[in-house]
Amino acid sequence: MSQKVIATNYGRATFVYNGTEWNQAGGTSLVTAGVFSPLDYGAVGNGTTDDTAAVQAAYSAVGSSGGTVIIPRGYSFALSATITVKSKTVTIGGGRLVGMTAASWPSGNFWCFKNENFAAGSITDTDIMFFGIEVDWTAVANASTAHLFHMRMARNVVVSECKGINAASATAFLACDDTVVEKCRFTGFYNCGIDHWENPKNAVVAENYLETTVSAQMVNFSPDPTSGSSAGY
Repeated sequence: MSQKVIATNYGRATFVYNGTEWNQAGGTSLVTAGVFSPLDYGAVGNGTTDDTAAVQAAYSAVGSSGGTVIIPRGYSFALSATITVKSKTVTIGGGRLVGMTAASWPSGNFWCFKNENFAAGSITDTDIMFFGIEVDWTAVANASTAHLFHMRMARNVVVSECKGINAASATAFLACDDTVVEKCRFTGFYNCGIDHWENPKNAVVAENYLETTVSAQMVNFSPDPTSGSSAGY
């Protein structure tokens, strides 16, 4: 039986596909927590039909105990609005999310993902993980607010083995603690590849490939921890 492994090396999680379902390392079935896909909610997945509602429905179906959203390989889901992600949500797959043109969006924030309590005054959301997906924002063509993984006031955020194409920033973590960006490939970004703002703490950035001709920032921390003495940087 063929297996596919998506793993992160920094103490977060390992997932193994046994040909039928995804399991956590050690054999715990992710099905017990709930596994959802945009295809379950009517998505077309051809890269041009707007699948925003179906993709959001898959993420909204995750309960308070957590769950998994699969972006299946071989499908491209077109988006015209930001997808909101709850705590304890794992995204895995191998498929693509494709941003539609900026004119298709109802507002000026062209983010692919944000956490549910993005506007909270303290860290509220935890355990949000993305493994193996691709996000292509070429059609959006916005250099300032077209962030892909845009999280704020969240803890234990992992982006692993993902691809990001032509965004403002591929990952934008604001006031987040305990984050990992590893083994990703981000190209064509306009602002910063891996960005950290609002006093980020305990961040791991490792084994990534970043390439752009239009940005001077590859990895950014603001404020820069080398200029201060705050604990936890």
